[in-house]
Amino acid sequence: MLNFLRSKKKNSRWERLSDTQKQLVASKLKNMILAMSGPRYKIVSGSDQYQREQGIVEQHGEDYILNHYQRGKLLDLARNAVRNNSTFNTILNQFNFNSVGSEGGKVVITFADKDYSKEVREEFASWTRQCDFYDGLNLNTILKIILKTQLIGGDCVLLFDDNVISDSGRILVYEPDEIGNTTENALFERYGRNSTQSEGRIYNGLGQFIGVCISKSQRGQPVFNPQQSYLLKRDPNGNYLDELWLMPRNIWRVAQGRGVTPASSSLATLIDLNDYIGFELAASKKNSQTLAVVNQEKQDDSIEQTAFDTSDLDVNNMTDEQIKELLETVQNEEPAKMTLDQIKSAGTIYQVMPEGYKLELLDTKHPNVNSIEFVRWLADSAGASFGLGSCFSSLSVKSSYSGFKGEQLLSQPAFEEAQHNLEQVCDWIFYRWTRWALRKGIIQNKFPDYFMRSVTWQWPRMKDIDQVKEQNAITLKLKNNTSSLREILGSDWQEKLLEISEEIQFCKEHNIPHPALQTVSGQIITTDTDQETLDNEQK
Repeated sequence: MLNFLRSKKKNSRWERLSDTQKQLVASKLKNMILAMSGPRYKIVSGSDQYQREQGIVEQHGEDYILNHYQRGKLLDLARNAVRNNSTFNTILNQFNFNSVGSEGGKVVITFADKDYSKEVREEFASWTRQCDFYDGLNLNTILKIILKTQLIGGDCVLLFDDNVISDSGRILVYEPDEIGNTTENALFERYGRNSTQSEGRIYNGLGQFIGVCISKSQRGQPVFNPQQSYLLKRDPNGNYLDELWLMPRNIWRVAQGRGVTPASSSLATLIDLNDYIGFELAASKKNSQTLAVVNQEKQDDSIEQTAFDTSDLDVNNMTDEQIKELLETVQNEEPAKMTLDQIKSAGTIYQVMPEGYKLELLDTKHPNVNSIEFVRWLADSAGASFGLGSCFSSLSVKSSYSGFKGEQLLSQPAFEEAQHNLEQVCDWIFYRWTRWALRKGIIQNKFPDYFMRSVTWQWPRMKDIDQVKEQNAITLKLKNNTSSLREILGSDWQEKLLEISEEIQFCKEHNIPHPALQTVSGQIITTDTDQETLDNEQK
């Protein structure tokens, strides 16, 4: 590509370039040399920084290390990976399916007053069907968006419209690039002279988190216009449920500023993986269209010269008649060349190949036979930072039951951790909705003291591969007192058992055999059934 730089001629291509063009070529050559020194460790740095990063003692805050520009670039890289990288989409979808799914975010209320619990649950379920301020999305979708935002951007801000905008009682979600600093005058006027800000988060003189600046119209700006922003404020010593806004974050140390996405450590691998697959596919498609290569052998004296060989002709001293005669000769003679368009089949082409040419069949190595395992290894590395096993990150099925089940068990804590983080969001949403619904007169105020202790949430559980083995294990746990009905059925276990009791009673009244009262042989269990008969059936 840059072979002309080695030319010693004064009129070479290098000498004909302008200074600007020479500078561009030199910069590109430098980047190529640096690229050969090793992988890029600074994923959010410029394209010309390829060197290995040195470990240093941290002397600045988290937001200083990942400033506004780098945070925005990291978010752009993650969003591009979502659009273009199938592995990253697989990871995000696995988190959505296993953490939230189609049943995640359903409230379970266990007040002593069962009728009031049912009333509140039904009203809240009706509200969750359209709880988004902008698009009217349901709560299940909003939770998936929040989870994706944390995985991609690290944090977000939720605002409940309780007489803040239009008193709609709906949720507004602000993404990471919609959180930013405001002007100093607006900062001091709203939060006091001793307040400070860092990447949209605002602190008091003691370093406590007291506010945040958000804006939809100022997305990506380094400083938000206070006239087009919300300067939210909170009591650092109060209960987060009492605030009209919440900022969920992925943090890994105390007093950390903005959240950090787990995708930051996987993006380099994901980008390289996408490039590798693209190059491998391009080479495979090219080789699938090319059958062979036609090469010209070195000519010897036995090959008759044609009009194409003009090495011995003095064209400058030829007359017009001689040139005309030469052109007529060229038109009449058959060109001694072959093109790919003339190739029909390998067997016949070799027989009619002109003298001086040979056909070489391609021995292609694409697609590489080791590509599948290599791609899986890279995908596993990218999914490991999210806490996923290969059965989730690359969707690969293990050959053994125990191997697949083991990776499921290793990945399940990551989903449970995500559910635990979303429970904080759900608790805040439910509490804010109750305050708004009471003010609007939608529900009656019969809440018991500390009613949030009786509110839990339903989440998807890991599916059982062998239902028979799982059910037998549950039976043994209950018999050995190593588990309880609450642990197996959930916090609303009493309500579920009452529902089963009603079903059994209904079956009895209508003379319908209920499966729970049948033995293995089909005998109906009644109060008069001999215990010895039941024991024999179980054996």
